[in-house]
Amino acid sequence: MSTEHCFPQPNGMPTCEGPIGSGGNYAACLDPTDCQAAFNCIDTGDIFASPCCLRWCKTAADCGGLETCEFLATPVYVGATQYGVCYDGLGGC
Repeated sequence: MSTEHCFPQPNGMPTCEGPIGSGGNYAACLDPTDCQAAFNCIDTGDIFASPCCLRWCKTAADCGGLETCEFLATPVYVGATQYGVCYDGLGGC
């Protein structure tokens, strides 16, 4: 639904919840409700940066510019397809 986020899961069965926010690519966030539907609130691990909204992807072709599809430390799937997030690797957001 356009009012919910759907999240890939380790077991391959996505979960959906709402509401969605207005945060797009690299917008600062506290949790997924701050981000648009195709994004998740991700902590990149940079101690000098806040978590940010990053777009879900399956391959680098889903991303733009200098971004690549970075898979998460705990792999997540929809069915048998692994998902990651588009990230430029420059540290922080």
